[in-house]
Amino acid sequence: MRLLIRRFAPFARSREGDLECRGAKRLGIKQRRRRLCTAIRIPEAGKSFRAKRMVSEGRASASKVEELEARCMGAMRRFDRDEVAVNEVLDSLEEYDQLITPDRPPTRELLRETLEARPWRSCLCDICRRDGIQVVIFRGNNRNRRRGFHSTYVFYRLLQRALPANKLAFFGPA
Repeated sequence: MRLLIRRFAPFARSREGDLECRGAKRLGIKQRRRRLCTAIRIPEAGKSFRAKRMVSEGRASASKVEELEARCMGAMRRFDRDEVAVNEVLDSLEEYDQLITPDRPPTRELLRETLEARPWRSCLCDICRRDGIQVVIFRGNNRNRRRGFHSTYVFYRLLQRALPANKLAFFGPA
């Protein structure tokens, strides 16, 4: 997989790859684009093992967890309709995240970059066009599968650009 990503790095400069920037960075691939996007975690109150554990340990009530989850989801939808400012969304996300995973390092600025960039609006894949902001929400399996289909689309587009140019060498120097 590392080889494939390294070989495709020169072609990964389109607006379709906005949601996939982090994987290339982890592998040390330098990108011309400086904007990186991250998935936004909003665990499902009744299904997330962290949320369940927090309730079972008595750190929060089930109703409090459900309230914070609903507030986050509502803020995300309102943000996508341009009805609330980014800071209101970030406040909700941060409160829920700190309750669910208090040891996690702060992610506010990473989330701000993703929200302000709105990559779901510029992506050309059918999933981003249909589901909008829901694509960047890291949640249950169905959402994660959608993001996987988005990644497959991005890979396919990169492959289309690389092959006609005969610029892709899998078994020799890149």
